[in-house]
Amino acid sequence: MINGVFITAHIDDVMKLGALQAVWSSKFVVANTCVWERALHKKLLQIMTCNNRCVELFFAKQALSPDSNGILRRSATLNDVGTFGFQTSMSERELFSNRKLGLYKAIQKSFERVSPILLPGDVYV
Repeated sequence: MINGVFITAHIDDVMKLGALQAVWSSKFVVANTCVWERALHKKLLQIMTCNNRCVELFFAKQALSPDSNGILRRSATLNDVGTFGFQTSMSERELFSNRKLGLYKAIQKSFERVSPILLPGDVYV
């Protein structure tokens, strides 16, 4: 049995959900969302690991893209319709491609594991 949570929502909602025991008590959490604000994914991991030191957090792969005001933000770039007929993130498409590996291994290959260590790329956008 796999004890994990997969969330597809806006980052504000993901932050609220990540504070719930039903979410942080899982073995892993996958957030199919944009980081949007600097190091928000690190903040969510910190919130969750305060209660469950073993939880792993994965975020959708991000790319820099301009918002409606022209400000560059880290985004899951849902602009590719692909074979599904609706917008999907790159990580969702990779998850589908890697599905034969099993769910957990496909997640590991398709989404980025959030490290608790602040990396140089985390301080920008």
